[in-house]
Amino acid sequence: MSRKNQTKSVSLVMLYMMSLMLAMVSVPSAMAVNETTQGTVTGTETWSGTMNLQDDVTVAEGSKLIINAGTTVNIPAGKFIDVEGAICIGDAACGASAGSASSQARFIWSTPTDYTKTGRCLNTQSNVLNNPDAACGSGLIIRDTIDQSITSINYAHFENAYGYPIYVASLQAVQYGALVFDGSTTTARGLTFTDINTSNVIAVDYAAPLLTDSTFELGIDGQGYDAAAVRAYDAGAGILSTFRVKNSVFTGNDADCGQQGGGRA
Repeated sequence: MSRKNQTKSVSLVMLYMMSLMLAMVSVPSAMAVNETTQGTVTGTETWSGTMNLQDDVTVAEGSKLIINAGTTVNIPAGKFIDVEGAICIGDAACGASAGSASSQARFIWSTPTDYTKTGRCLNTQSNVLNNPDAACGSGLIIRDTIDQSITSINYAHFENAYGYPIYVASLQAVQYGALVFDGSTTTARGLTFTDINTSNVIAVDYAAPLLTDSTFELGIDGQGYDAAAVRAYDAGAGILSTFRVKNSVFTGNDADCGQQGGGRA
């Protein structure tokens, strides 16, 4: 082969390799849409429109779940969404379409078809899991492993959640909440709750969320597990990291707020 032909062959090979490299660079990273109805979210996934879950969903550490404004997430009774990575709900700053009071992301739990069945919160081998309710365990949990920089809840509605059981060390007991901040710090705005059995929100273990412009109501459970709308145990980590609720509305009941009155808000 002549030197001229050799040079031409090398040039063609180099051009081919460069085109492959450019093609690889230009291919966008895959992003799942309405894919994980049960199991674990890995990578980045977006939920829009109507999302029908089949079982528990966990957002793994290092992963991100984006829920656009106006999305309805239908969840079976007793099931939960556990966020170890990041969740962005209705906040354009972290990648979701912007929510508003008229365009909330909605988390709707179904009610049990058979209330005589025992739920996940009763364990005969445990001293603290002694709640037999068929719906027990439903909720959204925000763990202390989240990426705070890309986690935000902006206009979200929670309905028919019983509450997720979270152990409170200072009480040596399990408490329940529909939205649980387990040692995590983030901002939640425009929260509303309807027909929650236990607490709307519970913050534990140095959790320091900021809740603003929200509406809270008492738990409605008729078996003694109803509770105050918002509860905090060992939350906050001092002056620079406190659990705060601002510009929000609480709906209580008519019971007396005295020591024997049983009133709460």
